[in-house]
Amino acid sequence: MEETTETFREQFFRTDMIISKGQGNYEALSQQKGPIFFLLITKCRVIAEETGSSMRDILLIEQQ
Repeated sequence: MEETTETFREQFFRTDMIISKGQGNYEALSQQKGPIFFLLITKCRVIAEETGSSMRDILLIEQQ
């Protein structure tokens, strides 16, 4: 998040809902607070363990 612009951060933190697609976005944003919905396919064991899923599962995770 520190590599984004001030304008982006302002919009990101004031929005009502963010839909984030892909495991890479989950890895980058999973520590952020906010109304984020992650849509991803589990592609590595680390993420599978972190999310309590199996490899190749399709996930929708709500981050509040």
